[in-house]
Amino acid sequence: YQKNIANARDPEVLTLFTVVVEKLKSHVLTHVPRVMESVFECTLQMITTNFEDFPEHRIRFFEFLKAITTWCFPALFNISAEHQKLVVDSVVWAIKHTERNIADTGLDILSELLSNVGKTPAVAQGFYQQYLVALIQDVFAVMTDRLHKSGFKMHATLLKQMFHLVITNQVTVP
Repeated sequence: YQKNIANARDPEVLTLFTVVVEKLKSHVLTHVPRVMESVFECTLQMITTNFEDFPEHRIRFFEFLKAITTWCFPALFNISAEHQKLVVDSVVWAIKHTERNIADTGLDILSELLSNVGKTPAVAQGFYQQYLVALIQDVFAVMTDRLHKSGFKMHATLLKQMFHLVITNQVTVP
């Protein structure tokens, strides 16, 4: 997949890995970094050039990311810091997408990501320090964008979730 040209990459590869993660859950935890190394960055390059090319890859990519966030969350912290940033950037890119199903999937991923980070004290403060303010700004940006008004309820829920972290002193770093 990774070594192939973009037009020859089959989106079913992403579907396969999504199903593997959903069915085997934490049993594939140790293999997720290697899988992500093979499909993540090359697919991201394909789908971020514009909002129209490779629509099947795009939705399958975010379904794959959602499966990892839901079932193999610790694997996201067994990848390089650069790839961790790419994961968060990808989620932000999804929530800003003009196609509703991708934006909704991105919102679901962000909600799951925040929930899982909150349950993982070993990574929570570093994550909050690096990403929380930017995530709040990005959610506000899409919330006030008329193209994304269908996700208003989820935007409000995410902002509530992030503000709750601060108000209840779960965020202890600046």
